[in-house]
Amino acid sequence: MGYKKNRKKQAVISILPWRMTAFFLAVGVTAFLYLWLSNQCEALGVEIRKLEDQKAEIRKRVVNEEYRLANMKTPENVDRLLRQFGIQMGLPEPGQVVLVRSRDEARTVHVAAGTRVSRGGQRPFIHD
Repeated sequence: MGYKKNRKKQAVISILPWRMTAFFLAVGVTAFLYLWLSNQCEALGVEIRKLEDQKAEIRKRVVNEEYRLANMKTPENVDRLLRQFGIQMGLPEPGQVVLVRSRDEARTVHVAAGTRVSRGGQRPFIHD
């Protein structure tokens, strides 16, 4: 008669040790995070390109509007519009011109003759 082997003394052999399992799990998670981050960067790149295209289009529109405004403000165009609407307007007389200098230029105000200037506080204002 044979004897039975003692099961308690037999070594348990694992096919995949826990350290190797942890290593493969860490490699898998790292690979997944790399792919996710790469996808996010690609999506942000596409969005940036779209926004740059929109910015270029808006800049073109701004330049066009500035050009149109500059053309509308030409003296010839202003005179044409004044005649079109029947407005009688001329250049101001020298006594009607008010020049206001900046604070850096000694805080002086040149005013047309016949007006009073009040200097209450730092800001000059004109009243008649």
